[in-house]
Amino acid sequence: MGTQQAPLDAIGFLRADRHRLEEMIAEFRMLHEAQPKGFHSAKQRIMDDFCLGLKIHLRIEEELLFPAARRGIFGMETYLREAHAEHMGMRYFIAQVEAGTAENGLTCTRFLVLADQIAHHREIEEEELFPRVEQSAVDTAALGVALANRRTQLFAELSDDPATGAMHHHTSVERLTALRAAM
Repeated sequence: MGTQQAPLDAIGFLRADRHRLEEMIAEFRMLHEAQPKGFHSAKQRIMDDFCLGLKIHLRIEEELLFPAARRGIFGMETYLREAHAEHMGMRYFIAQVEAGTAENGLTCTRFLVLADQIAHHREIEEEELFPRVEQSAVDTAALGVALANRRTQLFAELSDDPATGAMHHHTSVERLTALRAAM
């Protein structure tokens, strides 16, 4: 009998979701650095999946995490306004990336700028938001379940495969290792 893994709380869930996005960024950077004007189809799949995943990540934060933080933590309003503004900036770059192709160097540059924005946003979340949520009265276990359910629902609505809500490209450590070995 296998042991069943405990569901992640809200912060663990968001970190794991962000980690999936960061793996895609790492894979894209590796391909782009190896051959800036090549690997167009692989880069395009990564950009498409990344943009979908990031749009969903932003929505679940805005729909569920931010309201919970606003209700459960005094003094979060300024941070949440700033986070929402950062999300708007990311959405601008998502739209730019989605409107372009991997064959266009400017689109790849925009993708990398978006990746840098995410790294900055991550630092702020880790330093300001997540510790305060973890120390608050916010029910992070219930919020984690709600985040996971909403993410699944949004994937089913927005993904290439509405029946399963699955993206057509999944990044993993093994895939990155295989790509590095092939270069």
